[in-house]
Parts: sequence; C-alpha cells; structure tokens
Amino acid sequence: MITLKQWMEQKELSNSELAEILGVSYQTIYKMAEGLRPVSGGVKYRIAREFGIDVAERVAHSADDPEPEPEPE
Repeated sequence: MITLKQWMEQKELSNSELAEILGVSYQTIYKMAEGLRPVSGGVKYRIAREFGIDVAERVAHSADDPEPEPEPE
C-alpha cells in the first residue's frame, strides 16, 4: 500500500488538481493526503471512477486503516 500523498506525487498531481478532478474541496484532499483525516468512502469511489478500481484499492487506505481481510477461497 502507498499513501494518497505518495500516489499523488507519483502522478505529479497537486492537492488542487486532484480536488478538481474528484469534485471535492482542496481542504478535503489536503487533510487526507497529510493523514489528518482518513480517506473517505466517497473519495475512494471517485478515485476508482476516475483512475480505476485497482488504484483506489491500493491508494485509499490511511495508515490507521486495518489491512483488508483476504477473500475466502
């Protein structure tokens, strides 16, 4: 897993650029990228819609989120 901030750096996206793409406020992205608030379900959905489900699953976890349980076989 990588943080939202790390992913944004890889994609060369600023807080304001990602906020505009996702249709959320600059403050929302700033707080999530800095780890001041967890990445919300709505932002996870918007990342998935704009960049792909795989990206949302990799990026949209904060350090405080538990790792997802593996799917039963």
